[in-house]
Amino acid sequence: MNTTDNADFIVAEAVKLGFGDGGIITLSLFSEKIMAYSKQKPTVDSQALLERLEKVHSESRQGSFLVCALPYAIGTEDDTGFPKPFGNNPPFMHIAPFAARHYYKAAVEKLKTLQKDLQKSLNLSKSDFRIFCNSKIPEKWLAKAAGVGEFGKNNLIINSKFGTRFVIAVLFINMDLPPSPSMGFASDPCKNCTKCIDACPVGALSGDGGLDTNKCLQARATTPETWDEKTKKIWGQRLYGCEICQQVCPYNKGIRQKSDVNTGYLGEKISIKGFLSETEEEIREKLKGSALGMSWIPVKALLRNALVAAGNAGMGTEELSQIIHRYQSHSDAVVKNVVY
Repeated sequence: MNTTDNADFIVAEAVKLGFGDGGIITLSLFSEKIMAYSKQKPTVDSQALLERLEKVHSESRQGSFLVCALPYAIGTEDDTGFPKPFGNNPPFMHIAPFAARHYYKAAVEKLKTLQKDLQKSLNLSKSDFRIFCNSKIPEKWLAKAAGVGEFGKNNLIINSKFGTRFVIAVLFINMDLPPSPSMGFASDPCKNCTKCIDACPVGALSGDGGLDTNKCLQARATTPETWDEKTKKIWGQRLYGCEICQQVCPYNKGIRQKSDVNTGYLGEKISIKGFLSETEEEIREKLKGSALGMSWIPVKALLRNALVAAGNAGMGTEELSQIIHRYQSHSDAVVKNVVY
């Protein structure tokens, strides 16, 4: 096969494995695109983005990125029949759909399968590949450059088929391949729409695609910090994640999709009583292998989130007191301060 055939074959194989879409961008062309884009938009720090890729490529600076979109289930979680790890007793707290199953881990496993196949078909070695998913490399920028989608004002990549309802996974291949064409989106798919900006309860979206992670509820969900009363009220009955900016996005309207991913199933609804009745070790064990069991998510942050959800759930005073009593003497202020 020539390089064009190789590129088409690779994207097609990714789709066969369950990815909804995919595109390819070479390292050199990505660098060119980022440098050019930063001149048009000075707020884009091209140097910082490229530095995050330094450890990926070889000294020859050759190589390509296969960027894949793995859609996650929307509006179909109640149909699964999977067991609930924390029981099924109301009231419930919410997990954002992208974390209801471990789509990141599933995406990595799919790319590992693809990598093994490509080692044989392209006559490459294992060291010629690297896999990234929910990593420190600029995955969203790679998705934009590879034609998988365009940035929306909610700071997420919008795909023509799946809106923003997918996770990104990247396979680096140590060979130059023809880049994929863009999807045909305008450079600004949102145009005059400001629905996500208007809907964000904490004003985290700047309007030009920027995101203030010090305000964003999604970003703060795993930050071990104490919250003021305003944040607690806005948090509502969530355990993890905020998707308001996705719920109001016109590109997500009407999307209802199932997923073949069963890895790390938690579901979108978690019993508040079931969760808070467990010890921290028991919670860690039950979250192991799920998106919430990743090492960088501290259990104390999730306990804080759950206690805030309990306070917002309208539970009776006696019932609520029984739940939070065990946390009044908690050693960590992040958890303890919620009780008071």
